[in-house]
Amino acid sequence: FFFKQKTAYEIRNCDWSSDVCSSDLPAPDWLAQRAHWPHSQCSHFVRTPRLNWHVQIVGRGPTALLLHGTGASTHTWRDVAPLLAEQFTVVSVDLPGHGFSSAMERDEPSIQAVYEELVCLMKALGREPELLVGHSAGAAVAAKWCLNSRTQSHNSAPQLIALNPAWLPLSGLAQWLFPVTAWMAAFNPLSGALVSHQAKRSGAVERLMASTGSRLDEKGLACYRFLLSQAAHVRGILQLMAAWNVREVADHLADIHQPVLVQVGQSDLTVPAHLGRRACAMLPNATLSELPGLGHLSHEESPGPSVQSWLQWMDSIKHRA
Repeated sequence: FFFKQKTAYEIRNCDWSSDVCSSDLPAPDWLAQRAHWPHSQCSHFVRTPRLNWHVQIVGRGPTALLLHGTGASTHTWRDVAPLLAEQFTVVSVDLPGHGFSSAMERDEPSIQAVYEELVCLMKALGREPELLVGHSAGAAVAAKWCLNSRTQSHNSAPQLIALNPAWLPLSGLAQWLFPVTAWMAAFNPLSGALVSHQAKRSGAVERLMASTGSRLDEKGLACYRFLLSQAAHVRGILQLMAAWNVREVADHLADIHQPVLVQVGQSDLTVPAHLGRRACAMLPNATLSELPGLGHLSHEESPGPSVQSWLQWMDSIKHRA
C-alpha cells in the first residue's frame, strides 16, 4: 500500500535482487531463497542514495520499526511481526551487510552511521516510527534514534522496547578481546568466506545458537544456517562488530526520557541479564521485564508471551498519560 506514496528515492518490489549486495562477495540469492524465507510475500527492496535495503512491511496503523541484532535478519521477527501487525504497521529491515541488504561500501557501520542510513530509509517509505523494537545491537541503534530525536527534526520521540540490549561493555577480558578480534577479522578479505565455510559443518550453527542460551525451532535454525553460510552476510557481521562502540549509547542512557521497556532473558549467555538490569537502572523512565528460562533470542523462543507483555506495557503507558 505504501507504493502509492511518491518519495524521493526509488522503491522496487521483491523481484529485484541482481545488485542487492555490491561487493566482491556474492550476494545471498534472493530469487533462489524467496520461497523458503519467512513472510517473503511482504518483502520489498528499497534503494536509498547509499544502500539497497531488504524490508518487510505488514499490518496497519502507527509504524513500529523492528531492528534485529548482529548476525540476524528480518527472519528473527517471523512470529513477532504478525502479532504486532494487529495494531501496527510493522517495518522490519535487514541491517547493512546483513541478510539481503547491501553493505556500507566506504564508511564503517557505526551505531551513528547505521542510524543515519535508517533515517534515509524511513524517509523513503514516508514513515516515522512511533515504536522502536530493538534486539541486542539493534537496541543500540534504537537507543541512538531516541537520543537523536531530542535534537533532530523527528515529530516526536518513539517509545522503545529493548530486548536483551547490547548497551553496556562486556565485562572482564571480553571487553578488550571481542572488538580487537572482530576488527582483525573484518579487515581480512578472506574472513567472510572462511567463517561461512566453517558454519556449513554439521552441527556448527546448532552449537552457536545453543551458546546464546536459546533453543530455536527448526524454521529458525534453517534461516541461520542459510545466513551463516553466506560469506557476504558473515562479512557484514564482522564489519558491524568491528565498528561497534557501545559507549555511543552507554554514556547517554540517562538522557533517554521517553518510556522504555527493557526485556531480558534470564538465561542469556550472550548479553548477560545483569547488564540489562544495570542499563535499565540508568534510564529515568524504564520498566524491567525478565523472562525465566529464555536466552538471548527470547523473542524467537517465546514470541506470543513476549508480544503480549509489550502490548500490556504500552497499554500501561497510555493509562499513565
